[in-house]
Amino acid sequence: MRKNIVAGNWKMNNDLSKTEALLADLANQTKTSNAEVIVA
Repeated sequence: MRKNIVAGNWKMNNDLSKTEALLADLANQTKTSNAEVIVA
């Protein structure tokens, strides 16, 4: 069975605290996903 991959090229438009919050929110939303999520 193939693994689904979702990848995105993220631009640095936030400061560090906003970026950390964004990535934490993304990680929480993808916990139940059957896909690997990649942020570049």
